[in-house]
Amino acid sequence: MSQFLLHNLPVRPSLFWDVNVAELSTEKNKDFIIRRIFDRGTWDEILDLVLFYSEDVVLTSVLKAPSLRRATIYLASDFFKKAGRFYMLRYQTGLN
Repeated sequence: MSQFLLHNLPVRPSLFWDVNVAELSTEKNKDFIIRRIFDRGTWDEILDLVLFYSEDVVLTSVLKAPSLRRATIYLASDFFKKAGRFYMLRYQTGLN
């Protein structure tokens, strides 16, 4: 699996197939990067993401996402163990 460093964050280029990764900023585009890796990344990529940004930053970004795949919602719920917050997200998206 080929990886490159996006400002010290190891990522697979295939995760960002639709954008020019050279133009991504880990600060300006952090919500996009966090949501994409959380939605489509591997377990190790998610762990690297949390180490790079912090659990609070990643959690906040995921909770603010306008839409998430069902699998991502369940993964986030288990990963962060914040059942109350993600229960509301499941309820709002009809995933009860």
